[in-house]
Amino acid sequence: DTVRPGSGFSLILNRDGRRQVLFSEPPGDAIAGIHWIGDIDRDGLADFMLFSSSHYAARNTRLFLSSCAQGEEIVRQVAMLENSD
Repeated sequence: DTVRPGSGFSLILNRDGRRQVLFSEPPGDAIAGIHWIGDIDRDGLADFMLFSSSHYAARNTRLFLSSCAQGEEIVRQVAMLENSD
């Protein structure tokens, strides 16, 4: 699914009673979506590659790994690629 422009949003992950805000975008032209969900680090837990954009000409792709989570985190962002047209 994709979050529609104009609404602003927070991407929230819930698992086993834990809640983690992965990232937020303000109201405006923000969009977000899922590129991929799988287990890239082979720890048996889901990892995510997500995209977001707060401007029509810029797009961020973020990689979150479960094996890098610390404390109460479910996943940790380990990389971000910023693209602009």
